[in-house]
Amino acid sequence: MHRSTLYRLGLGLGTCAGLAGLVLSAGADPLPHLTPTSPTGVYAEGASLANGRLVKPVGRRTTTGDFPVALVVSPDGRTGVLAESGQGQGATEQSDEGLEVVDLASGKVVQTVRDHEKDQPTFYNAGLSFSRDGGHLYATGGGNDQVYDYAVSGQHLRLVHRFKSSLRTGAPTVPGTANGGIPGSAPTVGDVARFSKGVAALPDGSAVVVTNEQGSTVAALSTKDGSLLWETPVGGAGQAGGAYPGAVVVRPGGQTAYVAAQGLNAVLTLDTATGALLATTPVGDHPTALALTGGGSDLLVANSNDDSLSVLDTSSPVPTSVRQLSTHLVAGEANGSTPNGVAVDDRHGRVYVTMAGDDAVAVFDTDVRGPKRYDPASLRYAGAVPAGFFPSAVATRRDGTVLVASSKGLGGAPITDRDQYIVNKRSGLLQTLPRPTGGTLDRYTRDARAYLTRPATLNSRRPADSPIPTVAHRGESPIKHVVMVVRENRTFDQVFGDLTRKDADVEPAYTAFGAK
Repeated sequence: MHRSTLYRLGLGLGTCAGLAGLVLSAGADPLPHLTPTSPTGVYAEGASLANGRLVKPVGRRTTTGDFPVALVVSPDGRTGVLAESGQGQGATEQSDEGLEVVDLASGKVVQTVRDHEKDQPTFYNAGLSFSRDGGHLYATGGGNDQVYDYAVSGQHLRLVHRFKSSLRTGAPTVPGTANGGIPGSAPTVGDVARFSKGVAALPDGSAVVVTNEQGSTVAALSTKDGSLLWETPVGGAGQAGGAYPGAVVVRPGGQTAYVAAQGLNAVLTLDTATGALLATTPVGDHPTALALTGGGSDLLVANSNDDSLSVLDTSSPVPTSVRQLSTHLVAGEANGSTPNGVAVDDRHGRVYVTMAGDDAVAVFDTDVRGPKRYDPASLRYAGAVPAGFFPSAVATRRDGTVLVASSKGLGGAPITDRDQYIVNKRSGLLQTLPRPTGGTLDRYTRDARAYLTRPATLNSRRPADSPIPTVAHRGESPIKHVVMVVRENRTFDQVFGDLTRKDADVEPAYTAFGAK
């Protein structure tokens, strides 16, 4: 098919392959399934990324706003809430930088919340936590150093408070930095000093524990008036900028909080009454997500940089490491599966881990040891579930239903406007599926691996005279030089649409950055 035809249908390839838009999905004749006016670029079969991988999430799909980074299920299991932290416009009916409330029975978005202060660097972050009774939802605000308190009525959120996540007036000033003086870190939106990241409500509802990633502190806030109950610095020796605390969970009894210290490659244990740091337990590289078993006896830790899942025994005051498991979808693959979300299904003895780099969810099974108990020593890799592009959060319901949020949805969106930025209309995705077992899980696992390895499969099928040769014919391509032009993730036509050469395969109507 002529490339400009794809553009007239509303598709575009990014000039930078790593940040490409949506391409045609696999199939003998994909055109009948093309939806050129869809702001989400949805295809019946899924989508093919510019790197050659397939994205074909299973289960029911719900289109969300841009870049969901957190997902939580209400205590009654009826409602899911996603926090979106992107900068695109999302689907027509949704938006970026918002909270979306989803009815889990129908999969429909029933409310989109955008309570941002005018001219503030607000974007909902990775912290979401329901109170135990389901009457309140707490969300972190990231760039505005806040925690939002929403009253929950049915499936509707109403903002009742905004709490400051820290009383610090600013980070130490370091000459020459442009980020408020946090040593060794890049500039942050709004030049903030704290950057609220994770949040967890205490079981009695009296307070929330919040992490301040850039400020490198953990704090407790009263849910009555937002007053600061305590704030504990958690930086480590030799760690520029500190520990970068992220995810946080609280034990069922409420006395102890566990915090993922991304900069220390450790889990911190704090007393929720005083903020005292009780223990530091080493885990894998860059711990990103935490999940406790229902009884609180074990903690699961997703380590993004070394593709591992750490299992900690938390039955004693000082957590101890039980084991560390690989999350690789393909045995022997290089690091890059990037586990960044974890959920425990206690009733069925199962753990789910989102693998952002593999576009899949890893499944671990264990021997069930009674209600809300499982044997961590028997935890084993059981398979994988195909997800959307860059899955970032996972949750389960009591019946075993699995919910997966993928930040980049199906990989992009059609280019329909002359001046459109590639990610301006990118949407996220929520998939819902029954607990996969037996042959279903086996099939999902085969598919997930096939989608991930599709580029290598296609490469092996190229003819010997292909300008992109197989490994066996390396060095024989007629292509002598490759020039990659990066222009803010724009499409080829937006940059080169005014080329007048006879062999130029361009669509002039989409030219946005021409020679003149």
